[in-house]
Amino acid sequence: LTDDLFLVTNTPAEYRAFNLPMVGDIFPGNAALGGIYTGIVKARHEWVLLLACDMPLVRADVIDLLASLRDDADVVVPRVTPHPETLHAFYRKTCIPAIELRLAEKSLRVVGFFDDVTVRYVSAEQIAAVAGNTDFLTNLNTPEELHRVQKILKNT
Repeated sequence: LTDDLFLVTNTPAEYRAFNLPMVGDIFPGNAALGGIYTGIVKARHEWVLLLACDMPLVRADVIDLLASLRDDADVVVPRVTPHPETLHAFYRKTCIPAIELRLAEKSLRVVGFFDDVTVRYVSAEQIAAVAGNTDFLTNLNTPEELHRVQKILKNT
């Protein structure tokens, strides 16, 4: 999907086995917003797909859908619950000034800068039309979630 793949991490030793380029946060200690900012700034292309490392069920068809909806937006993000999936979204470099403002204010909610940019929300219905479900948003942080992911993979 890209020729510009890298991990944003402040603990590179934990991810060395992936054999990918790694960059540390430009402004450490600023939660997910700081990592998003770093990813956007360090990326070579105008559009950046940011994916959380704890979402292992990435689907090309969903990414294609999100990419197809970029048009005049600055952010394209799934919203299958009331909360957007900000770590499974496309961001345009035009977001940088709005994020910098929030970082300077220490206002670290990712969606905090959304009022200053054009956001296209992708609904569960739009996603279901291409993927059939939203399993790709499953997080993998607990033994129970690992069991769920294993079950999903077994049934595919």
